[in-house]
Amino acid sequence: MPFAVGGRNFRHLVERRSLEHKYLIDSCGTGHWHVGEPPHKNSLLVAKKHGVSLEGQRARQICSNDFQMFDLIVAMDRQNQEDLFSWSHNSNARIICLREFDSAADNHDVPDPYYGGLEGFQSVYEILHRSCLALLEDLEKSK
Repeated sequence: MPFAVGGRNFRHLVERRSLEHKYLIDSCGTGHWHVGEPPHKNSLLVAKKHGVSLEGQRARQICSNDFQMFDLIVAMDRQNQEDLFSWSHNSNARIICLREFDSAADNHDVPDPYYGGLEGFQSVYEILHRSCLALLEDLEKSK
């Protein structure tokens, strides 16, 4: 099942369950501001703390091929989801918000970690982890 989501966290969970053969996972953004750049230093610190490798990761912007390649595209917030819908021309990809799977969510938006320092990145990691875990459970249950 080709699939795009907040990449490395979901990939880490898939690898821990030896399910790599079932999912094609990638990560990208809707904007072009950081294309080609490595993850933020706080992302690296938090990921390392939780055993998630960000080695070799570089930011990229979503492209038209992604809408054909992936069955499921997961947005981090409602504005990104709206943008993805408007760009998805003739695509059969399902576009959802990740926090639809977060039992602790009061809305569907993953907050921007940049304004919270290292604690902001830790908080976003916890949201992503919890949401990706629930999403993976849902995907596996539906197979």
